[in-house]
Amino acid sequence: MKREKGFTGVDLTIAIAVIIMFTTLISIIFVNIYMNSTSTSRGAMATTYATQIIENIEKLYYNEVTDEQINDIINNMNIPSGYDVTFNLENYKETNYKEEDLIKIVTVNIKYMVGKKEEQVEFQKIKAKEVLIIPNKPELNEQYVPVKYIKQSGDETGYFKITNENDPEWYNYSNKEWAYVMLRNGLGYNSDDIVTTPTAIYVWIPRYGTDTNGNIVFLYETTNQTVNDDGNLSDETYTTTFADDETGIFLPEGSADAKYTTLNNSKYGPKNEHP
Repeated sequence: MKREKGFTGVDLTIAIAVIIMFTTLISIIFVNIYMNSTSTSRGAMATTYATQIIENIEKLYYNEVTDEQINDIINNMNIPSGYDVTFNLENYKETNYKEEDLIKIVTVNIKYMVGKKEEQVEFQKIKAKEVLIIPNKPELNEQYVPVKYIKQSGDETGYFKITNENDPEWYNYSNKEWAYVMLRNGLGYNSDDIVTTPTAIYVWIPRYGTDTNGNIVFLYETTNQTVNDDGNLSDETYTTTFADDETGIFLPEGSADAKYTTLNNSKYGPKNEHP
C-alpha cells in the first residue's frame, strides 16, 4: 500500500499563483464596477446640472440671453468643485440670409474626472426671438366662449356670433373693440353660431399700466414693461394695479371696477357698446 504524500513545493507554488490570479481578476472586476458606478453617478449629476442651466435659460426673454446672465445662472447654482462648466453663446445666421438677430444658440459643456479619465456631457439650446404681442390675449378656459358683436349698416340692433381666439376680428383695442366672451354654462357651441339671447357678457381687460403722465400703456404678459419699436421689452417699467401673476382679467360688461373704468376713460375707450 502506497503512502499518501502531502503538498509539495510545486503544488504550493501553483496554488499560490492561482490564488493571486483570481485575486487580481476579482480586484479588476471590482475596480471596473466602481469606475462604471462612479461614471454613471457623476454623469447623472452633470446631466442634472446642465439640464437646470438650460431650463433657467429658457425662462429668460430673448434679449436677456447674454454671457452675463448665463454666468449668473451658473454661479447661483453653487455647482460643487469637480465639475468644470463652460458655455458658448452665438447668434445663428445662415449664409446669404438677411442679417437679423432672431436665433441664439447656447451650448453648455460640463467636464468631470472619473479616475484619471476625463468625461463630459454637452447640451445645446436654440433660443428663438419671441414675438412680443400686446395687449395680452384673453386667457380662455372652459367657462368662457369668445363672441363678437355683429351689426350691419342700417340695422337698429345687432347680434352676437360665436367665434374663436384666432379670429382677427374678435377684438381690436385701437378701434375700441374689446374682447367679448360669454358664459358657456355647460352648453355646446360651434363657431359662427348666432346667439340671440346670450348669457352674461364679460370683457377682457388686458394688463396695463400708467406712465409718468398718467397715460395708459399695455404691458407684456406679467411684466411691468411694454414693447419698444424693436420688438424688445422696454427698459422702463410702469405702475400697474394688476397682480404680479395677472396678464389680464375678465370683468362683466359695464363693470364699475377701477380697471374697467380707467381703461374705458383712456384712448382705448369708451368701448364700443351694444344695445
